[in-house]
Amino acid sequence: ECLYILRKWHWKHCDLMDVLIGEIAAGDNSSFILKYFQEFDNLDTVQLELMLKLGYSNSKLFLQTVLDNLISKNELEENIKHLLQKMNLPFCHEANNKLYTAMLDAISKLPDISATDLKFTLVLTTETIRLTRSRNDRMLKNKETRVILDTKKLENLRDNCKTLNDVLDAVSNEQVSSMLVVVETLLWVFLRDPPNSDEMEASFISKLSD
Repeated sequence: ECLYILRKWHWKHCDLMDVLIGEIAAGDNSSFILKYFQEFDNLDTVQLELMLKLGYSNSKLFLQTVLDNLISKNELEENIKHLLQKMNLPFCHEANNKLYTAMLDAISKLPDISATDLKFTLVLTTETIRLTRSRNDRMLKNKETRVILDTKKLENLRDNCKTLNDVLDAVSNEQVSSMLVVVETLLWVFLRDPPNSDEMEASFISKLSD
């Protein structure tokens, strides 16, 4: 019944189906998808895309499915090509690189693969590498930005905290949540304005303990 609805109206008018599939996809559907894929060559594109939605981020399952269905094949068949087009290949490349590489190796060794299909595979591979590199560059840039912001935040905290009470206020107001930063700031305060006597030092340590 679900398949009938999807074939008739596809995804555009199936909001309730999207909700249902989202709920089902939240669990582990590996055994169901594997059983469904036993008839891989006979599935249509709607069924393939349904399995992709149900499998969600299970890249290993889909890579292994492609690899298994390349065995004893002479060319790149339509269902495999459709799955490759719809899969999140950059994620597969990062999450299961060994399996991803094995899949590309198997495709390149197909005896009767056409020039068109070789070009198709090359385009997919190039786009996957480009997207993966772009994502890694963004992550690196975000990391560098966070380091700069964290360093600036620490410098501002040091400038504003001249006494132990200033540090305690910063913690109370949630300006800082890292214990390491708190300790470093306290040491900075102690170094900049050390106690003048044993009594004051004891008072400082007492407040620090509190």
